[in-house]
Amino acid sequence: RSIFAQVNNVVRLQPQVRAAMASRQTEELPQIGEEPCNVYELTSVCPLQAEEVPAGGFTGMLGRSATVKKLKEALCNRLGVDLEDVFLASEGESLDDDKTIGENDVLEPGPAARQAGAKIELNFMLKDGAELGSVRRLRQQEQEARARLEAERRAAEEAAAEAELARKAAEAAERKKVEDAKKAEAEGATREAAREADRLNIRVLPFGMEGAVQPEVVPTFGATTVAEFSREVATRLGIRNGQLIFMHLGSGEVQLKPA
Repeated sequence: RSIFAQVNNVVRLQPQVRAAMASRQTEELPQIGEEPCNVYELTSVCPLQAEEVPAGGFTGMLGRSATVKKLKEALCNRLGVDLEDVFLASEGESLDDDKTIGENDVLEPGPAARQAGAKIELNFMLKDGAELGSVRRLRQQEQEARARLEAERRAAEEAAAEAELARKAAEAAERKKVEDAKKAEAEGATREAAREADRLNIRVLPFGMEGAVQPEVVPTFGATTVAEFSREVATRLGIRNGQLIFMHLGSGEVQLKPA
């Protein structure tokens, strides 16, 4: 009540303030209640820099039988605030929500005054800590924007992490491929070296032809089986019958005859 009274006194002492407020843009609210109605002008005690509050406040038609609560509901709906967050007053005195304007001892203009454009001047004030709908929406938008940015950041980090894992996996696969190739090459070289170390030449001559013909030198390996060696000799000497009998002479020479 004291705040309403102080502001009302300031306005009363400075007519130019009233003139300035009257020249500002106002917004008309839907009619509240039934005829007969009073025309009201509803302005904020403290300036509110928000989209919900026009500079010159609100105007409208309020039925004489309508309670102040109906006006508060319309205002709260427009401001996007709860009913308990708004206080209404006239001439610095708080209004009882459950009473009409007349029951709150507010002077109502008569028919002639109404025709002359007389209005009931009312004030409203928000409770400490109350937020207008635009403020809440802005905060929500900011929170949603931050949440989107955070989600995008996390998605980017996850994508980067997945890409890094894929890159490392590809590098590991390539290293394994190279290592496997080197290992296979080394094993092949080892086998080839072992095979070369096992290489030997065997002189072969037909049975009973010692001294008569030069032995045929057949290269082979120590791990070669007799059957494999027999096929090698038969191929080299052009013997179609692959069944051969070998006789070792003890001097690195082998005699053979068809079986």
